[in-house]
Amino acid sequence: MYENVNGEVEFDKHYTNRVMALLAFIVIIVMYVEGMLTPSLRSIATGFGVSASQVSLVLSSYLVGGVALTPVIGKLGDIYGKKKMLSISMIVYAIFVSITGFSPNFTFMVVSRTIQGIGLTILPLGMSLIREEFPKEMVPKAQALISAMFGAGFAVSLPLGSLVSNDFGWRWTYHSGSAIRNCSHHHSYNNDQGVQVQET
Repeated sequence: MYENVNGEVEFDKHYTNRVMALLAFIVIIVMYVEGMLTPSLRSIATGFGVSASQVSLVLSSYLVGGVALTPVIGKLGDIYGKKKMLSISMIVYAIFVSITGFSPNFTFMVVSRTIQGIGLTILPLGMSLIREEFPKEMVPKAQALISAMFGAGFAVSLPLGSLVSNDFGWRWTYHSGSAIRNCSHHHSYNNDQGVQVQET
């Protein structure tokens, strides 16, 4: 959005459409990565020699990390800007998605998954970004699209996760999510393409 010569706020439709598509892609990739983990739990337990109850830590540690980091990242977003914190969150998430795929032991994987919980901060940051930078008439549409991507990501990830885990091993459920790095780099590159004020 920007201010015209009369001081009125106007919105760049191309920018808002681009941001909406990017946020939708980010959400679907995150849900793809997380959803693919579920069919792989048995393989992870077997590979690390842990019980079924212990391997559940792989899921719960992600949630614990996300719950702990969400208010912190949200506050930092208010201070330093939501686009900047969204970019940082995506980069950290991408790094630990890659690292988790190379976990040498179960403890390392649980710790990595805990930090990977930063992925849960993406939705509130994205929703806040939409409310701030989108025209009011586009906000419900954009928020509905982002929410729908959660279901779409899981719908794709569960059968695909089973296929990848069975044919290539559970580590490839993380390696196949490497596209998240390109997404985060692209978002980081466009980080300063937000509010532009036209000089009068």
